[in-house]
Amino acid sequence: YQRRVHGDISREMDWNKIVSLFDFTDARIDLIKILQYSSDCLSMLSCSKKGTFHTNMRNFSSTMDTARKLLRLFETAREYATLRKLMKEDLQPFSAKVGVLNQGVLMVYWIIENLYILAKLRILPFDHSILDNPLAWFGLIMYLITLTSQGHELYQVNRQLLSIKKEIDSGDNTNKDKISALLLKQKVIKMILIKETLDNIGLIPCFGIFQNSFAIKCLSSLGSMISGAMSLFMKYKQPPHLLSVSYTPLTLP
Repeated sequence: YQRRVHGDISREMDWNKIVSLFDFTDARIDLIKILQYSSDCLSMLSCSKKGTFHTNMRNFSSTMDTARKLLRLFETAREYATLRKLMKEDLQPFSAKVGVLNQGVLMVYWIIENLYILAKLRILPFDHSILDNPLAWFGLIMYLITLTSQGHELYQVNRQLLSIKKEIDSGDNTNKDKISALLLKQKVIKMILIKETLDNIGLIPCFGIFQNSFAIKCLSSLGSMISGAMSLFMKYKQPPHLLSVSYTPLTLP
């Protein structure tokens, strides 16, 4: 009986956490992203490209894409506030300098994306497709910055783990408790690297490589869908007080 009650309480807490998670815009964006690229995959895998199912999935994917961009319409303001906060801190560490660079590029990216969606909705009087290349280039720059910063963080974590393990082997157990925290950080960094790589497969055709490749299109949609699921899972595992300052995923036009 006690086990059943404990299980019911645990399920209730999990359900409440899931419901409260979607109070945050970033979590809703991730969910919409999963729906968008799931329907994109289904439309590409449908047998008939002229059938009703294929058309419905393509239209649904396009609607979800527009919804995501609208939810991110004033994201620039948050990135500007974060950039100002970072500029006031100590910029000596390598990670701090990369963080400032990333926020600056991200802020410009959101401005271009805002112009893109406003033009797509015909609020601004120009063709939104002219912004495809700038978005792709800024997406690539942000991906390279992420690889650099997270790769550096992973290197530092691995160095600390190696140092602590040597201390333990020599009989010093004072830092043994730090291992679990470092291993968790190592796992999170690897997840971010995998997530960002999956999310940016779609950049390949933007630079004239494999533009008509069906396999790349499928991999891009599948990778973005998995990336959205990973991002949502990482937010679910975050403490509630940290959800409002969530990790911003890289996105494609």
